[in-house]
Amino acid sequence: MSTLGGHSRLDDSVTDFVGKHACARPVYGWGWGEGNDERTDTVPVEVPSPFMFRVSEFFDWNGERRGGIGRIEQAGHIYEGYWLLFYTRQVGCFDFSWRIANYNFHIGRNRPSLFPPSKDPKMAEAWPLPCFDCCSSIWGYGRIGVSAEAIDNFERERLAKWDIERRAGQEPSP
Repeated sequence: MSTLGGHSRLDDSVTDFVGKHACARPVYGWGWGEGNDERTDTVPVEVPSPFMFRVSEFFDWNGERRGGIGRIEQAGHIYEGYWLLFYTRQVGCFDFSWRIANYNFHIGRNRPSLFPPSKDPKMAEAWPLPCFDCCSSIWGYGRIGVSAEAIDNFERERLAKWDIERRAGQEPSP
């Protein structure tokens, strides 16, 4: 479930990652694109390969710790040295170990910030408003974990849960 009409936040435990590495796994989701912050002249791009990034900070949005900023530090990666801004896209409380979230990713050459909610009040009710000053950004969807193994374990457990629910005739939960 997307966050509109619900609460989404990151657990206090994620703050232990400031200055440390986390693993990002981009996935297709709704597709990936590149363009400016206004989303004009957008072009589709390939889903990037997974990467490690160093967490610089976390931010609050609408009174909840909702996302963070980090720098990609993956030798040979197409976006090595770029900045990542990420934020949750589901209702719930998430961490990087056991309760892995789905995130919106925004990647750009320059360190990002957030536009104030007054820039687009209707959108700001549910989503942080990323700002990449003086550069385009790449955006898409993915997961973040303490390691690739943590993300793998989460995905395996989620698929097993969905399979059990499907067999029981229940609607799968996120």
